[in-house]
Amino acid sequence: MLLHIEEFDDGYRATPVAVSLPEPPRVPTIKPPATLVIDKTTGAVTRWPLLPINVLAKQYRRYLHQEPMDLDDSG
Repeated sequence: MLLHIEEFDDGYRATPVAVSLPEPPRVPTIKPPATLVIDKTTGAVTRWPLLPINVLAKQYRRYLHQEPMDLDDSG
């Protein structure tokens, strides 16, 4: 599996990208699809649902400031 990395103000989003292989991997895959956020300041890694990058950035900022989050928020 490959990772697609995107930068936003407070961190980086690392999203798994499925790659076709001749044989299925013997390693379990993440279901439902998720993404990882790597904090720019601390390097801490958190797991998040797949969200558009602008929504993820907004929600991650709320998370950092311990504010209420709405993961159904469309941005």
